[in-house]
Amino acid sequence: MPEAQIKSHTSESVCNNNEERQKKIDELRKMIEDYDILNIRTDDIFLTRFLSCCEWNAVDAFNRIKKLFKLKYEHPKWFLNRKLADCNDILKQNAKLMLPGRDIKGRRVYLSRMSAVGQMSLYDLALLDDLWFEAMLNENETIENGIVVLVDMSGYSWKMLKWLAPTNVKVASTKAELLPLKQMEVHVVNSSALMNTAISLVFPLLSQSIKDQVHFHYQNFSSLHEYIGIEVCPDIYGGLQKLEFCDLNNYLYKHEDYLNKSLTYGFIKSPSEVVKDKKKQKKESLVIAEGI
Repeated sequence: MPEAQIKSHTSESVCNNNEERQKKIDELRKMIEDYDILNIRTDDIFLTRFLSCCEWNAVDAFNRIKKLFKLKYEHPKWFLNRKLADCNDILKQNAKLMLPGRDIKGRRVYLSRMSAVGQMSLYDLALLDDLWFEAMLNENETIENGIVVLVDMSGYSWKMLKWLAPTNVKVASTKAELLPLKQMEVHVVNSSALMNTAISLVFPLLSQSIKDQVHFHYQNFSSLHEYIGIEVCPDIYGGLQKLEFCDLNNYLYKHEDYLNKSLTYGFIKSPSEVVKDKKKQKKESLVIAEGI
């Protein structure tokens, strides 16, 4: 597990010093340790992810964790389910990757290239998202500043349009809403008539919070630069950064051990069954009490 120092990055009105912040971390850790059907990380930086996006409310952070891992339990194909070494074939297509450096607001920039998807499935793309987001969210600066997703829609095909079934959209949007991110923006470039059709199908199914995060630039790269800056922006979008795709995936391989370990995290048994068991036990207790 890569070690990280937790910086003081919370607002004064929520958690204004290291001691208060550590109390919240310890409070959340105790909740997780007492919840024995869930096996996840309990180190400071992992817990900070969820506390930071929940205004340092430990109860809200705990509920967000449970909802996210419940979604993983119910839809495992939408989450990381292979070791990094088994992802080499899809990684080398460079359809999704983190750009070097940060934007003008200190955010990581995550590039998604539809033209490079090839024969990958929807679940392959979800797996790549999990790999990269897990790695990026192990950085304090990213937890504090957030992530920008740059989506290049050139090459968007009819095959991808079929992915936009209501069930898929619901799972994907729910996952996006539960990610432990205080801030995420999505910037779309090179959209087409087919993409406009996709948008008309998907947008009514999205929450307002997701809609508010999405910005469309079409081929107006100057508009994109206003949000992320020209320095971090790739030269293919009018920026100054020349991408060397062969080097970008090395970031993941440096963290291979802990990324592989994340495969073991999740609910040990169905959270829904646990709720049923507790209700049954409560009912039985009432029956016994009434019979006394």
